[in-house]
Amino acid sequence: MKHLLYILLLITVPYLVNSQIVEGVITYDITVVEISNEKELTAGQKPTLEYTFRDNLSKIVSDHPTQGFTVYSNEEENIILLESMGQKNAYIANSIEYDQFFGKDMNADIRVDKTKERVILGYPCSYYSVNFEDGSVMNIYYTTEIIPHTKSFPFNIKESRGFPLYIEITKNNIITTYTASEINEIPEEGGEFFRFSIPEDYIIGDISLMMKMKNAFDNQN
Repeated sequence: MKHLLYILLLITVPYLVNSQIVEGVITYDITVVEISNEKELTAGQKPTLEYTFRDNLSKIVSDHPTQGFTVYSNEEENIILLESMGQKNAYIANSIEYDQFFGKDMNADIRVDKTKERVILGYPCSYYSVNFEDGSVMNIYYTTEIIPHTKSFPFNIKESRGFPLYIEITKNNIITTYTASEINEIPEEGGEFFRFSIPEDYIIGDISLMMKMKNAFDNQN
């Protein structure tokens, strides 16, 4: 599903710097690179991921051309909308099922390197890496100046004390990178961003079956 979010009130980076943000819209640019061929698989496509958060609500939208998704979340319920190869499926998950789907229960070795720092969109960021049992690796730069009240970002790790503005995931022969490129304010009519509804053309599926399929796929790759 290709969602185009129109940002009505744009907040400039200099205005936001040195202040803590508790709600907003963060846009990430996505790049996918095949390591062996040094080939960027997203060249010319410019896919993005947008994370909108306010109070105990959040919405995540990816417009990746091969598999788009939208996730609505509050403290107790999550709605996951997936579109892949023309198929549109919807899943309703409680918090435990949601955490399992995004792999938050995976055992991981987390290493913090305080010598690595960088500035992203004007925000000072610290670094840590995560090594998972399946061999995949995540490199993350996070800031402590963005503090959502909602549950953590799906790629975030609870041991970190901040919000990620750069995520690099290496798995098998693929490197996927999420780099924050914009931070905007939620439009005044932002309640529409968090509308918990399933479009009529989506088929409601079994979240437990989807997790089994996901686990089977992960074990093959």
